Amino acid sequence: MKSDAQELGNDARRLREFTAFDKFSDKELERLAGAAHHTSRSVPWPLIREQTPSDACYILLSGEAGVYVGEDRIAVLGPGEVIGESALRRGKLRSATVTTMGPAEVLRIERDDLAQLLDEIPALRETMDATAAQHVPVTPPPKPKPARSKLNASVPTELAERFEQAADTAGVGVAGALEDALSNGSNETANSRRATAGGLRGSHRPGWAMPRRTQWVATRRQRSCSSRRPTGSSWQTQRDRRQAAQRIGRRRARIRSRGCTGRWRDHDRWQSHSQRG
Repeated sequence: MKSDAQELGNDARRLREFTAFDKFSDKELERLAGAAHHTSRSVPWPLIREQTPSDACYILLSGEAGVYVGEDRIAVLGPGEVIGESALRRGKLRSATVTTMGPAEVLRIERDDLAQLLDEIPALRETMDATAAQHVPVTPPPKPKPARSKLNASVPTELAERFEQAADTAGVGVAGALEDALSNGSNETANSRRATAGGLRGSHRPGWAMPRRTQWVATRRQRSCSSRRPTGSSWQTQRDRRQAAQRIGRRRARIRSRGCTGRWRDHDRWQSHSQRG
């Protein structure tokens, strides 16, 4: 509580000048000024900080205060404004930082004193509610994305050296070669997704080239499927017979090119008979 009656009367008269306190009686203004602590600074100083516990609220008597979210200033408050009352009443962390922008005078009201004042002065509750409705948290606009950005990645040194050598051989810079590789990779990935979603294959669409990545995946799947086929099945027996017939045909062609003899004809006839059996 203030002991200096003159200072208390000066603060009450200054509060009377603001429209937010028009509904207050003289006794209520004196009660409010008596429960507050008068503070003045000649240089900028932070009243509240973002993401910190709320322990008090302020009434700005003179000067201006800036409201910051992160590093962006979203509002400027003038004399007569109540600062920090919303988070204090809800018991939450501060949603913004408020800093004076030069010489300023404020009345600081502690948490316990504010709770008692709200019970004693109905007009103060109305003022707090109206101020809280005006101080709606403002989300700053998103910052524009830069045209270029750096990659934070770790790759083997040998691979990086090979990439640099390939770029030098092609006569382009490393940045240009990397950008071209990333753009080509994204195009191949998009083509692969479209082919998978539509059930497409390269032979089903005229003029459509299957991406190399998709071809490699298809080849691997075909090999894995063939390796899982059981041995001794009917299709494998037919394949063996077909290969044997091809070998016999090639041998016959060689015999004809050298000149046929009885011995070769008998051998050929015996081999064909054993194959049919």
